[in-house]
Formats: sequence, C-alpha cells, structure tokens
Amino acid sequence: MTSSNDGYVRGWRYTSSGYVLANQPDNDEEMIEHHFIHEIYCLAWDGIGEVLYCGEKDGGINLWNLKTDTETQLGKKPDSTHNEAKFEKSLYHTGTIMDMIAMPKLQFMASGALDCNLILWDTITYEVKRIYKEHTRGIVSLAFNESLILLFSAGFDHDLCVWNPYIDNLIFKI
Repeated sequence: MTSSNDGYVRGWRYTSSGYVLANQPDNDEEMIEHHFIHEIYCLAWDGIGEVLYCGEKDGGINLWNLKTDTETQLGKKPDSTHNEAKFEKSLYHTGTIMDMIAMPKLQFMASGALDCNLILWDTITYEVKRIYKEHTRGIVSLAFNESLILLFSAGFDHDLCVWNPYIDNLIFKI
C-alpha cells in the first residue's frame, strides 16, 4: 500500500515485470485504491481485521476497511450511513501523525505524532484507551514486541520510551 499527495491510497502487487496496481480479490475490474479528503502521511495494517489505518497531517486517523471499501474516522463508531459531507471531524492528535502500529491480537492501535503524544486506541470501540505524554518533542517512530508485549516510541527529544499497553505509566526511558 502507498499513499500520495493526490489523496489516494493504492494497493500494489509484485509481478515478474515489477509492481503493478493490485485488483480487488473478488473483482478483477476494480483496483485496490481509495481517495481520502486529506493527505495521508503514514499507514498501519491490521491483518486480522483487514483494516488499514491512515494517519493525516492534521492529526486525524481514518480506517479503511478493505472488505467493505468503507472509511471511518477513528474516535467515531462505524456507521453504515456515514456521509462525508456531514461528517464532523474529531481530532485527538493536534500535530502530524508520523507513525502508527497495529496490535491486532491486543485489539489496540498506537499512534505517535508531532504533538508529542502517543495515543493507544481501542480497536473495538474506536476510542482512546490511553494518552502517553512522556515525550517533550514530536514522536517519529513506533515499534512493538509482541512476545514481550512492549511498545516503543522514539522522538525528536532523543528519548526512546518503553511502554506496556496494559498500564498507564512509562516503564523505562533510554
């Protein structure tokens, strides 16, 4: 999957002649692509739920469900009557989202942004579970160790923070 400044997120597959746009699994005529209102800055894939999390410059996060080709704003419960024109945007980050990481077995997704906040999202209720505020400058990278259940965040403050997604406090700072 790639995002570009034209607002599209597109799926690709590798062939013997290189990368080509990927087709929908159940429809060879339709390509895997979706247009978003805002530019997408980072992507995170949830392979269990087949959902792509798309982080925006203004701090919004969209969920693109590839099974149904529908878009939902994180922080809002999915609604089958979703209408983009009437959609009231709800931001939890106030800065550009630089990285996200899906933790589908824990039913969490983490997002780190230039607003210095690391937000842990509940992927069942689509609401904020925790907001970690240890960084003093923007967060640029996230990693997750599934076997140890540890989340790592790195920021422009030159700190590497270690978190357990099940508790509210920082475990260790490097």
